[in-house]
Amino acid sequence: MCLLRICLFVALSFLFVSFGFAESGAKRLCVYLGEEFTLHKNWSAVLRGEDYEVEVVGFVYSPCPPGARCVWSGLGVVLRHKLGEEVKEGINLTMAFGYLVKIIETDYRTYAKLKIYKADSEKR
Repeated sequence: MCLLRICLFVALSFLFVSFGFAESGAKRLCVYLGEEFTLHKNWSAVLRGEDYEVEVVGFVYSPCPPGARCVWSGLGVVLRHKLGEEVKEGINLTMAFGYLVKIIETDYRTYAKLKIYKADSEKR
């Protein structure tokens, strides 16, 4: 009986991980418009009362070397916006589906402090 439980546990654990149910480090927050919150890689925030979600997919940290002339700073937050089944993703893409995600603070490596507003909102 004990061996059967162990086998069942191992099989279920394998299925759980194989089908992505145990995405490491993933976390989902529920936030209000205008509320400041912090996301790390693979973390997302769902807007309360809305069908909108923003996720930090990753970070870009490749700053321009001192003394060099660069076209782009090489720093960014990769954001994925979801509204229902629609998805938009990009580096520093802060406006999508009528929402504005303001990047308050980030180290471009591990975290981003964000706030979500309606794109037409005057409080920014």
